[in-house]
Amino acid sequence: MTKTLGELRRLRNVGALTSALDALRGPFGPVRSYEIIHNSPKRLTLFLELEAPVSEAEVRELGAYGFGNKLCLEFLLGQRPTADAGAVAA
Repeated sequence: MTKTLGELRRLRNVGALTSALDALRGPFGPVRSYEIIHNSPKRLTLFLELEAPVSEAEVRELGAYGFGNKLCLEFLLGQRPTADAGAVAA
């Protein structure tokens, strides 16, 4: 699942992101709910509530912030992930 969530960073627009999240939120999907906050036209924050808790190692791998089954990812739409995937340019 970490790979799938990490691939969200590669999406080019909010419509594609919403479609991908809706697919993950299906009746047997790992995502319970989500919220997208637009910080600018290309920069956003994504809050996810998952069905199961995420390990600290998975949170670090995603470059995210997390606690239990909640995740927060910040990223630029359409940017290639870097080694520090959680870093967002100002």
